[in-house]
Amino acid sequence: MKTDEFSYIDSKSTQGGWLAPYEAKFERDPDYIAEHLAILIVEQALGMMERKGISRAQLSDLMGVSRSYITRVFNAPPNLTLRSIAHLALALGTKPHASIYPTCSAEQGEVPS
Repeated sequence: MKTDEFSYIDSKSTQGGWLAPYEAKFERDPDYIAEHLAILIVEQALGMMERKGISRAQLSDLMGVSRSYITRVFNAPPNLTLRSIAHLALALGTKPHASIYPTCSAEQGEVPS
C-alpha cells in the first residue's frame, strides 16, 4: 500500500460515496479523528468477541469491571483512554497497537497548517 492511500477515514466510505465531501472536511479535525479511531477499536473488539464467542457479560468478568462499564465503552467510544484500550485488548487475548505516520505532504517537507 502506498503512503498516500493512508487516511484516518475508512477508504471504503470515501471512494465516491456521498459522505466523501463531508469526511474530507473533517479529516484534520482532532475530535473527528479520535471518534473514528475509537469506533474502529470498538468494531474490532466486537468482531473479536464474536469470533471467540465472548458475550459482553463474559467480557466484563474477564476485565473485572461492571457490565455497565462495558456498555459505556461500546456506546460512547470517544471516551476510550489508552488504558481502557489496553485493558480491553488484554481481556480479549489480543495486543493493542497505536501508531502515527507521515502524510504524503509531510513526507515531502510540507508543514501542516
